[in-house]
Amino acid sequence: MKNGLYEKNLSALKKRYPYLAERIIQCRDSDYRISRSGNNGTQNLIYRSGDQYAPEILFYHPINPKKSAKDFFEKHNAETGRFIVLMGMGLGYHLSELFRGKCLKRLLIIEKDPECLKWAMEASDLSELFNNPSVDMVVGCPEEELFVNIHRIIVSYAFGLKEVKIMVDSAPPLMLTRTTAMI
Repeated sequence: MKNGLYEKNLSALKKRYPYLAERIIQCRDSDYRISRSGNNGTQNLIYRSGDQYAPEILFYHPINPKKSAKDFFEKHNAETGRFIVLMGMGLGYHLSELFRGKCLKRLLIIEKDPECLKWAMEASDLSELFNNPSVDMVVGCPEEELFVNIHRIIVSYAFGLKEVKIMVDSAPPLMLTRTTAMI
């Protein structure tokens, strides 16, 4: 499914990250799908590995996905970070919460899976994020090259920074089984 939001995000992504935009265009839907959560129908991301017996993993709280993103940043006291490294972006709900703060100087987003970014581009307006020169992204980077890429970005902006905050959502994802799917 492609929509106007996806096209707007893709256009912004092409300006700053043309190679990544091409990779997103080539990306085929396979392991992820969108589900509606709660009474307001907010989108939630579900991941299922290629293993047919593995449970599906729900990225956000099943009733209020955006609240789980807000709680994440409150837990990490994100407003105090001037350089934040965010591991994983889900549907981008974390990012909208992050940009509410005034102190952010730099943001590095590391997303393992380009397909996840593609779904985020269909669910959230990320165009300002893609155009923001204070934001860097590493998407789909092989693990053996990840440290070098992170180091290169952090070192290029580290002058004058007192703190680099690395944020990973440590809350266990919700595994969907027949029981939880019926709740």
